[in-house]
Amino acid sequence: MSKSNVPELRLEGFEGEWLQTTIGRISRRTYGGGTPSSTNDSFWSGDIPWIQSSDVAEIGVTSAIPKKFVTPQAITNSAAVLIPANSIAVVSRVGVGKVTLMAFPYATSQDFVSLSHLNGDPTFLAVSIKEELLGLIHRLQGSTIKGITKPELLSRSLRVPPTHQEQEAIGAIFTKLDTTIASHKKKLGLLKQTKTSLLQRMFPQDGATVPELRLEGFTDEWELLPIKKIAPLQRGFDLPNSQLRNGNIPVVTSNGITAFHDTSMIKGPGVVTGRSGTIGKVHLVTEDYWPHNTTLWVTNFYGNSPTFVYYLFESVDLAQFSSGSGVPTLNRNDVHDHLCQVPHSLEEQRAIGDVFAKLDTLISAKAQYIDKLTQTKTALLQKMFV
Repeated sequence: MSKSNVPELRLEGFEGEWLQTTIGRISRRTYGGGTPSSTNDSFWSGDIPWIQSSDVAEIGVTSAIPKKFVTPQAITNSAAVLIPANSIAVVSRVGVGKVTLMAFPYATSQDFVSLSHLNGDPTFLAVSIKEELLGLIHRLQGSTIKGITKPELLSRSLRVPPTHQEQEAIGAIFTKLDTTIASHKKKLGLLKQTKTSLLQRMFPQDGATVPELRLEGFTDEWELLPIKKIAPLQRGFDLPNSQLRNGNIPVVTSNGITAFHDTSMIKGPGVVTGRSGTIGKVHLVTEDYWPHNTTLWVTNFYGNSPTFVYYLFESVDLAQFSSGSGVPTLNRNDVHDHLCQVPHSLEEQRAIGDVFAKLDTLISAKAQYIDKLTQTKTALLQKMFV
């Protein structure tokens, strides 16, 4: 048996070499697309899902979520066709490489090639096609809109298990993985939405002197101050890569900690934000650190809680003060004049900081778990496919 024709990791009970085929051969019918007239609004008021590239997820092959719907008349009066359920839709132009298994009939544009009446398990074939296309993306045709032609797509090689049962078993594994990843991504999204909502509700808005949502036990009004009297900012320090020496001192750039040095410039804790390049991201540093020249760092907390200041800056959205058409920059003078409400009580500041710190811990843990699931999927794709 040729080792190249069997996967490294195989499910128990299955044997025999995998078979060589092409994407074109696993489908008894293929479809292009055609867009109904955009000037006829009545065409876009039906119940037939119209699939766009943006409807298809980057990861996984679960069914796309349509945002537009067309009428039967729109399909009759255009080059569009109604594609049957359980077809595989492959994005061949903008967003090329996305693949989704459609659980319902649909229509779509010329950006897709669709495969129906499949010779094999639909989920396995969709996953297999997606993996095959990953190796093709780096040498795509076109300059402005990169893409792959229908003949080139259909001629791409695939290796498939000799039995439908093995295909189905493999497909079920990746369906479960994709479902789990999607579920945790949804939960992560809800956590982030919760944080965004709390940043609006736990910091005073629109001239209010107290937040809409107040922690129990605190009643005093907050004080309106410019940022320069709360936590003024200063440009970071140059540190060329040629002068970077191995150590355990974090070097904080506009994107966060990106290196470690043997010397610190500032004692922690500290709050840092991007000055050039990435604007608006705020970083809380708990130890001594080196703020890079691409950042602005807080020079004086004036007795305020650093953690509170970190979340205060997040609630302000510092990106609104960026300027420049090429590489955006953040002018600290513009930030300094911005007025913010701040509680007098350090206890209230710390309590607010604790709420958001715990929420960030949940968000980080959820993101790490998603990364682990994604890494597991990637490893299985390498081991379970030929």
